[in-house]
Amino acid sequence: MLRAVRAGAKTIYIGLGGSATNDGGAGMLQALGARVVDDQGCDVAPGLAGLEQVASIDLAPALRALNSARIVVLSDVENPLVGRRGALAVFGGQKGLPTDDVEALGRYDSWMVGYGRLLDAAITGVRAQGLLRVPEGVRTFGSVLGVPGAGAAGGLGAALLALGAELRSGVETVLDLIGFDVRVRDVDLVITGEGNMDEQSAAGKAPVGVARRANRYGKPVVAVVGGRADNLDAVYGQGIDLVLPVCRRPMPLDQALDPQEATTNLICAGEAAVRSFDLGRI
Repeated sequence: MLRAVRAGAKTIYIGLGGSATNDGGAGMLQALGARVVDDQGCDVAPGLAGLEQVASIDLAPALRALNSARIVVLSDVENPLVGRRGALAVFGGQKGLPTDDVEALGRYDSWMVGYGRLLDAAITGVRAQGLLRVPEGVRTFGSVLGVPGAGAAGGLGAALLALGAELRSGVETVLDLIGFDVRVRDVDLVITGEGNMDEQSAAGKAPVGVARRANRYGKPVVAVVGGRADNLDAVYGQGIDLVLPVCRRPMPLDQALDPQEATTNLICAGEAAVRSFDLGRI
């Protein structure tokens, strides 16, 4: 982000997802120059453990470093920062937290709650200094704790909101940027894809976003995937007409990832998709 600003960028698009972090964006804020300190005025340790010690946050140095750049966050995660649908409760298990230890998860979430409240106080502080202004047309919020999308990427969403970022649907913004609506009008079939398609795919992920747009113009949609859940009713309900696993025969993962093997698999999957489309027109 700092490199982009130094190079003259006025708008920064940040895609959130797959971060492997649980620190509420504290590390990013520190890297930008914000003070995230304990009760002795020392920088807190990195990671989730550091949040237990946070006593004060000063966003002013980070905002000055960003030099009024517009920040647009692209995310299709709608989870808040804390609570039963928060960053730690929903995604913590993917990042090493003990999902079967309710007491530990509750303790960690309380650290995130405390951190979120300090972010709220820090936002109030920089607004009073005139360093943070709400962009025109952007919805305001009372607290970062419950904002949909604040829990994206282990809480990075909350930290970026504290810097005045605009939170947008990632897939919708990208489709707009590439002119998808203009391009899709003249096609017969839309093919999209995902590594593994399951019930989470229906919650706004890219293939479903593509399907929703394509459906506006009456275009059928096929998803080519590396793997799929047993039940995909929610995905089909969002506009995807057919899900095709990419592997043409049983094979170990390392073989499937081989470039030559992957190319052959995709060619066969593409053939199946087009033949299915032709069959539907008979």
